[in-house]
Parts: sequence; C-alpha cells; structure tokens
Amino acid sequence: MTEVSPFPWWLTLTFAICGAIGSLVGVVIGHLLTRSWQRTQWLLDNRRGEYREVIKAMTAALGPIIQCVKPGLVVTDKEQFESLAAKNLTYETIESRIFIHKDLEAIDLYARWVTLIAAFERHRDDRKFAQDFKELLDEIRTSAVKSVKAG
Repeated sequence: MTEVSPFPWWLTLTFAICGAIGSLVGVVIGHLLTRSWQRTQWLLDNRRGEYREVIKAMTAALGPIIQCVKPGLVVTDKEQFESLAAKNLTYETIESRIFIHKDLEAIDLYARWVTLIAAFERHRDDRKFAQDFKELLDEIRTSAVKSVKAG
C-alpha cells in the first residue's frame, strides 16, 4: 500500500522555491546594508583624517611664526623662510580639504587664521596670539566632533 503525503507536491515545491528566494533576498539586503555602512565609515574616517591634518599643520606652524615675530629676537633668513613656508602650508592644507571644506567654511577658518597671523605680526603679543589660537583650535575640534557625530 502506498502512503499519500499530507501535502501536495506543488505545495512542497512552492515552499522550497520561497525558501531559496527568501535566502537570496536576505543576502542581497545584507550586502546593501553592509556596503552602505562601509561607505559611511569610509567618509567618517576621511573626515577625521582631514581634521587631523588641519590641526597638525596649524600646530606645526605655531613655532616658526612665533619665532619670527617675537620682539627682541634677531631673525635669520632661514627662520623667515621657515615661517613663510609654515604659513603657506597651513593655507594650502585648509583650502585643499575635500570632505570637510564646508565645515571649515562654516567657521570661516581660512579668514580667521589669516587675520590671527596678521594681528600677531602687527601687535607682537605672543600671549594673545596663543590664546586666540587655542580658541580657534577648540572651535575646529568642536566642528570635528559635530561632523563625526552627524555622519
């Protein structure tokens, strides 16, 4: 005697096909989510890196700029060249950012940095320059944290 299956063969086949298609759809959705997350992570990593480069260039320029302006010091041609090179590097670093350009424009970093250096060269007050530099650096860091959290 032959046993009859409680389910028709076409119902079993339908379930098998649905299971295969469901698995495939799950893999595709997982891939898309992973790709989206990786892209977001890549953008955030690049933004962090660019902020680090700006802060590093500005901090490295601090010494040569102060050495050439501080009253009472005899400045050599080499020191003047190093100061000019440090300033130019900061200008180039600020303006060449791809991922954070709008953030830097929002805090008007380029103009404020140029103004800060010009004021220091005019008044030669290294304490005021250091205080204004610290405030500007704090604002850059705040912008960086906001930028990374928003991403």
